[in-house]
Amino acid sequence: MYFNYYSIPVFAAAVIMFILAVLTRPHRYTPGAGYFALLMLSGALYSFFYALEISSSSIELVSLFYKLEYIGIPFIPAFFLLFAISYTRKVNVTEIPVLTGILILPVITLVLAFTNEFHDLFITGGYISQDGLFPGFVFTAGPWYNVHHVYTLAAIVVSIILFFRMWVSSAPAFRRQVAVVFAGAILPIIVFLVYVGGLFPEGLDPNPFAFAFTGLVVYFGISRFGLFSLVPLARNILFDNIPDGVLVIDRDFRLVDFNSSAPVIFGIDKYDIGKPSGEVFSAWPEVYTRLAEKKSGRKFEITRITGEKALFLECYISLLVDKRGREKGQMLVVHDVSERRRAELEKYESEERFRTIFENAPVGIMYYDNNGIIEICNSDFIEILGSSEEKLVGLNMMKLPDKRIVKALEKALNGSSSLFEGLYTSVTGNKTSFVKVNFKPVFSKSGEVDGGLCIAEDISLRIESEKKIRKSNSELKRLNTEKDKFFSIIAHDLRSPFSAFLGYTDILAESFETMSPDMIQAIAVSMKESANNLYNLLENLLQWARMQQGAVNFDPEQFRVEEKVLNCIEPLLIYANKKAIDVRYQIDSGVAVYSDLKMFDTVIRNLFTNAVKFTPLQGSIIISASEAGNGQIDVSFRDTGIGMSPEIRDNLFRLDVKTNRQGTEGELSTGLGLILCKEFIEMNGGSIRVESEEGKGSSFLVRLNKSGPGVAT
Repeated sequence: MYFNYYSIPVFAAAVIMFILAVLTRPHRYTPGAGYFALLMLSGALYSFFYALEISSSSIELVSLFYKLEYIGIPFIPAFFLLFAISYTRKVNVTEIPVLTGILILPVITLVLAFTNEFHDLFITGGYISQDGLFPGFVFTAGPWYNVHHVYTLAAIVVSIILFFRMWVSSAPAFRRQVAVVFAGAILPIIVFLVYVGGLFPEGLDPNPFAFAFTGLVVYFGISRFGLFSLVPLARNILFDNIPDGVLVIDRDFRLVDFNSSAPVIFGIDKYDIGKPSGEVFSAWPEVYTRLAEKKSGRKFEITRITGEKALFLECYISLLVDKRGREKGQMLVVHDVSERRRAELEKYESEERFRTIFENAPVGIMYYDNNGIIEICNSDFIEILGSSEEKLVGLNMMKLPDKRIVKALEKALNGSSSLFEGLYTSVTGNKTSFVKVNFKPVFSKSGEVDGGLCIAEDISLRIESEKKIRKSNSELKRLNTEKDKFFSIIAHDLRSPFSAFLGYTDILAESFETMSPDMIQAIAVSMKESANNLYNLLENLLQWARMQQGAVNFDPEQFRVEEKVLNCIEPLLIYANKKAIDVRYQIDSGVAVYSDLKMFDTVIRNLFTNAVKFTPLQGSIIISASEAGNGQIDVSFRDTGIGMSPEIRDNLFRLDVKTNRQGTEGELSTGLGLILCKEFIEMNGGSIRVESEEGKGSSFLVRLNKSGPGVAT
């Protein structure tokens, strides 16, 4: 070996590339940094052995060092391609198939270069030429040598294309960083093409210098732009895909970068890069004001309403500082919450409408969750239970003692509507009422029961009304039945006197000329009695009918009993005298009653006539009137007549039961008079009671008020 001045720069290139390989160690976990270090290491080995080659004088040493160069040469394009793929795609290439595809040709080249003397596939011949500036190794290229050159060219071209595409897609603030890598990549291919074209002196290989230059350029990028500290593609993937608007402002208040979401919000474009913030945010003064404060961690909101569109923005500003804490600028993050705010407003309006309907519904409404726990209820629901909202909200209905409610609730929680209707006692309000409760399940979007609605009504008034209606209907039905039977009885009772009366008229019409005066007189007396019976019956019927129609005038007054009783009975004594009935009076002279006078007269006449009718010959009737206490007067009619059986006595004042019978002398009776008496007495606020036993006579006791409103006693 001998000293060669031309080997010095080659040694220098080897040292430079080795140092660059070491400098990238701190960034070994950054995508592409590891392959860049291997690239520099391969170039360093290539340059080192090439320097030894051109410093050697024997063909043996030259051939040896030439082979050793291929420890690095075949792998330079391979690691360059791997570096480009990793750096531009932000992922270290570790897949075995990819690595095998890229490294298989370099490995074959290495093997063929070291075993060339056995096959001459790589190079043929070989000698030292002294025609150049320094001794150079001259050989003839074999077939695989050309394959190696094609592979090298292809790998470098693909790498340059990847860097170029990355440069195009990078944000303006990062294009200088990518441009450095691109410049470092373009030089080796230019030198390689010139070298392959034979434009360099024979024996001189400029590629070590080209790769050394590439390493220096990349190192410049490392020191100047933080080449492996901030990978542009990482920025592109992360920064541009953030849904929020992100803008970067430098310390001179100039816009230096923004992501793809920012223009949508602020209406800016790439031509705004480098402009002052005041100009960029001229339409957004509140943003510029906050940026001017230079305070990190600030949050603020912006609301803009234009026409029918409302824009709601949540903004956050943070300061950007380097590792030494020096301010580099500010980052503005803007989150468009318009959709969320509009949804919140719509939800609020919907909830307000629901709350209005919920509170003003004419029924009680309550919502419960899928465990049967009450979450909300309206005022009507609270009133129905006689409770309070504090006691109801949070109550677990599954634990209620009334299992009817629990059963209905379980059915609703299983997805079916259920109904409870009945008497219910509230455990929180201690109120008992008739309620009608509907349980309706509420389903989630997935179809599962998410809770339910309870619609409750207090139907106590309705139940009471229905009871009254049923009672009234029953009473009306009873009255109609009574009237039907009554009219049947009356029709029968009317038929008998009319038949007798008509019979007498037939006798007179057909046999009058042959009849004696005594016979005619007897028939006339009978006809008179029939006519009187008919008149009394019709009079009672008319009185009763007028009462049913509400056509009876009711005009109560206070009067003395003795005088009125005597006046009523005196015209009727003729009937008592015919049967030799002893009529006696036991009436206190000072006794007075408060009653309608005409009704009182009707009652006295009917009771006296009834007593005469059922008292045998030579019997007695006692009429009495006395104080009964508590402001009431008792008027009674006691006779020594035939009396009544318990059955007749209990049904005496009923229309639907036939209780009439003939008097002791065959007198007719319909029973209507006593019914009329009862209704007149009750209309005057009194009562009537009967005491009777068969064969021992009867006693009718009438109790009336002594005085009425506004009458002194």
